[in-house]
Amino acid sequence: MPNNLLNRINYVHVGKHGTFYPDNNPLYNSTPEEVDSLFNFLKDNNKSKLLLYFHGGLVPADEGLKTAERIVRYSSSGSDSHAFCFVWETGWMKTITDNLTTISNSDFFRKILIKVLKVTGPKLGIEPDDLFDGAKGFAQFTEEEIEAELRKEAPFESYQINAGAKSATILDAESAMDESGIQILESELQAELELEIESDPELQELISTEKSQAEEDILDPKYKHNLEENAKGLITTMEVIIGATKVAIRVIKRYIKKRNHDFYPTVAEETMRELYVSELGNWLWGNMKKKATDMWKHSDFEGDYTQWPVGLYFIKKLAEYQEETGKKLTIDLVGHSAGSIVICELIKMISAKGYDIKFRNVIFMAPACRTDLFKDTILKNPSIFTSFRCFTMSDEYEKKDRLFYFVYPRSLLYLISGILEDESDALILGLQRHTTGNHPYNDNNAIQISDFLKKEGHTVYSVTDKSALDGFRSGARKHGAFDDDEETTLDSIIHIIKQ
Repeated sequence: MPNNLLNRINYVHVGKHGTFYPDNNPLYNSTPEEVDSLFNFLKDNNKSKLLLYFHGGLVPADEGLKTAERIVRYSSSGSDSHAFCFVWETGWMKTITDNLTTISNSDFFRKILIKVLKVTGPKLGIEPDDLFDGAKGFAQFTEEEIEAELRKEAPFESYQINAGAKSATILDAESAMDESGIQILESELQAELELEIESDPELQELISTEKSQAEEDILDPKYKHNLEENAKGLITTMEVIIGATKVAIRVIKRYIKKRNHDFYPTVAEETMRELYVSELGNWLWGNMKKKATDMWKHSDFEGDYTQWPVGLYFIKKLAEYQEETGKKLTIDLVGHSAGSIVICELIKMISAKGYDIKFRNVIFMAPACRTDLFKDTILKNPSIFTSFRCFTMSDEYEKKDRLFYFVYPRSLLYLISGILEDESDALILGLQRHTTGNHPYNDNNAIQISDFLKKEGHTVYSVTDKSALDGFRSGARKHGAFDDDEETTLDSIIHIIKQ
């Protein structure tokens, strides 16, 4: 629980639909009066600076409060800004982790994964160079060798691509810089997967056997064993073959388009999207993003206050406070991970409603917002803020941040991009690979974002070295570390806002 430093003039707890809601625990209770008390405090104490903080959106309430306590402690000891935090927990990170645990324990998933790895590896010329006494083509690997590699923390982490071993169809498509001709591969892939799957008695048994309840709960409907009357019962081997073929095609297309996340993570992403979590992941992540939007939705603030959006009520009171006092507060916005989405939605709402509210600094840490949302909100409204800085990991450290060993050895931002968004390799602002302006992320929108982030002082990639100046230091090696005590990013942020 937070210590005595944190009280209700330092945070508001956002309810399920972005609204206020009463709770028996006073720590989690939220009412309009608590927001009112903040502005009374600012007025009574002649405060001129306000730090608004938005934590990541997947954490539970107690973690949100602990983060709020840290922000208040850093702000009160290192600057003259009054910190106010929006605690908008969802707790869905546990759900995502539970789903990944179920998948990692699934023999069905593992078997399909092995088949797709076995078939796509040779087509792409994949040669793991730290496997079994040196590099060799994927076609030479037995399933036992592949399975042994899957037991490592980061399977197939080191590999090279032998262009001479690639499928001729893939080479032609790469030369044409598009996916033309891939359809020619489809029948070949399906034939190979049909042979692999139909000749595997263990997989045949797994296909015909009902899965655990935890796995059934997250399976795509077409792979469920429905035992209800008048419903289709068992899934067929051909359905699995067709699904595995779709996965293989998508993996190859991503490689041709240079939109892969390296070999194993890409196969794992596409297998999970096909079998499990695409629909469920989109639902979880989509609901989290909806809450980020609902905080600012329109309201006339009449009737039941539990229907009032917390964020818009806050902005309404802020506008009234500045009009009443004749003073413009110096306001800094700081968002970690999905907190960047909340800030983008805030900027969008301010612009749409024409509020006379400006912000000094917009500061992101490991932003999980999509680049198109960033462009349509932050970049589209430069007059609403004065300065911008983004702290995020370099791609080298992003890849080393292993969210879930074995089954998904990449960071949360990679998981969002590869699985939770509604498309593979969705462009995420905090992923360095997506904002370099290099092919294939080099259309006009991407170049505009890249040019903005490359401006002096706009982006800090961790891990910084000892020569980094105050305000430009970050030692974060994990997605969740940016707002930790034993880190340097919060010190950099406090240096920025105390100016």
